[in-house]
Amino acid sequence: MKKFLGIIFTIFIEAVLVYGLTKVVGWKYEDLAFFVGLLFIVIAYFFSSKGGFSSNSLRLQAQAQSGIKVDEEEYEFRANAVFIGSIVYTILSLFYVIAAYWKYFA
Repeated sequence: MKKFLGIIFTIFIEAVLVYGLTKVVGWKYEDLAFFVGLLFIVIAYFFSSKGGFSSNSLRLQAQAQSGIKVDEEEYEFRANAVFIGSIVYTILSLFYVIAAYWKYFA
């Protein structure tokens, strides 16, 4: 239940942020919704993972400066509520964009 509420809250927050961005930029909601949703997925993925390129880069840099060997972290990804909510928001926004622009493609 807690994860479900987190997903719903994430979708709501992302929708409000995109709506606010559309008001600031002056574009329509359907023009930004899908692409900002993709951006949210990338950001949520970056913060939901452990290990990987950025961790190895920092580890190697610290190792080179200090000379102390540091164990390598194994790559791990956890699909938390924010990541899943971002995926659901992006899928819903894709359907919304298709519906909004259907008359142009049909």
